Amino acid sequence: MIRSAKSHESAVLTEISFAAKKHWNYPRKYFEIWENELTITADYILSNDVFVFEKKSTILGYYSIVELTNDIKLSAITIEKGFWLEHMFIEPEHIGHGIGTMLFDHLQQRCIARGIGEVKILADPNARGFYEKMGCTYQAEYPSTIKDRTTPLLHLQVNTACRTFQKSKGTAMKNRTTQAIVDFVAEYQKKKDITTRWGVPLVGFAEATDPLFAQLKTAVSPTHAVPQDLLQHAGTVVSFFLPFPKSVTATNIKERLSSPEWAVGYIETNELIKQLSLHLTEVFAGAGEEVVTIPATHNWIEDKLISNWSHRHVAFIAGLGRFGLNNMLITDRGCCGRLGSLITSAVMEPDARPEGENCLYKYDGSCKKCVRKCVNEALFVDSFDRFRCYDQLLKNVEEHKSVGYADVCGKCLTVVPCSHINPVKMKLRAQK
Repeated sequence: MIRSAKSHESAVLTEISFAAKKHWNYPRKYFEIWENELTITADYILSNDVFVFEKKSTILGYYSIVELTNDIKLSAITIEKGFWLEHMFIEPEHIGHGIGTMLFDHLQQRCIARGIGEVKILADPNARGFYEKMGCTYQAEYPSTIKDRTTPLLHLQVNTACRTFQKSKGTAMKNRTTQAIVDFVAEYQKKKDITTRWGVPLVGFAEATDPLFAQLKTAVSPTHAVPQDLLQHAGTVVSFFLPFPKSVTATNIKERLSSPEWAVGYIETNELIKQLSLHLTEVFAGAGEEVVTIPATHNWIEDKLISNWSHRHVAFIAGLGRFGLNNMLITDRGCCGRLGSLITSAVMEPDARPEGENCLYKYDGSCKKCVRKCVNEALFVDSFDRFRCYDQLLKNVEEHKSVGYADVCGKCLTVVPCSHINPVKMKLRAQK
């Protein structure tokens, strides 16, 4: 996998720097001159974009991008301000195994994600051929820090062709991610100790830099995270909806407390989200991408009952649905189910958000069934008492403590028009 370097790995990266240079049989005296530039410090890692290639917990190579905000004069040469690929080194015994190509592909993806249009490289003469193969253009020879020796200057133009390549790569990753989620859920419910069944998941993708994430600090909570808070080089937020079957929903119609099947479904789906997230971490790691997973529930400030990462709002940003009067996200497969999400460094095409309403009340005022279904008088047309709602959840916790911590109710989304479909879409279809 390719991931961000950690500050405590500075010694390992320094060893790789020197080992890679020694691969070219340079005289020992050269390394006395190169001592400072080949030494990687913890501060250097913290101050710059440094990524490592890791296999079986062993770092085999790395690269770093440095931004110069001003020109730097070094004796006979001037290092211009801008972005520079300062280091790209591979352990000598692993040179020629494709690691350099994977690192360079990752470099280009990071440039696109950060909006970097050009990267300059003062390369080792022995590495010039590799960089030209990667699409870099040779510019000139620069005087080296070694007397009577020059260093080639190359430019990487992150151009339309590169963006087209990355878009194609992102489309393939998007399709692979969706299929991985669908396949995992299908296989997971075959386990003998699982009683809940789920429909085919819905998957949505949002750009990590979507400005709506910042707006969640106002819409949800001042402490609500943006993707970059959790993953520095966030590229995409992946959201998924795991729909319950009608058979589970039907059990939750009667009585004031949730049905045992609904409580078990809640507990088992939370565990499914955990296991699915771990699986997706491996999928993305295999593609050289980083991932941050988020627990299915309890991402909140408990005394205020407001969330630090709302899967519902994230799913809205990712285009999976629109909010109903019951404050649930109504997807094309309704709102009976569970939502999960994760953040990855992979850059994938975001999905469009639906423009129209999915809730019949918000569409034409024709439905308020969810309000009437609320068993603790917490839901109204113009307000929602989250504390009264949570009081009811805690009663279900006590009732179903034998199966786990089932702080769930679900009455306001059981046997209502939006339980398993998008009712507005169905209504419009029927009118045609």
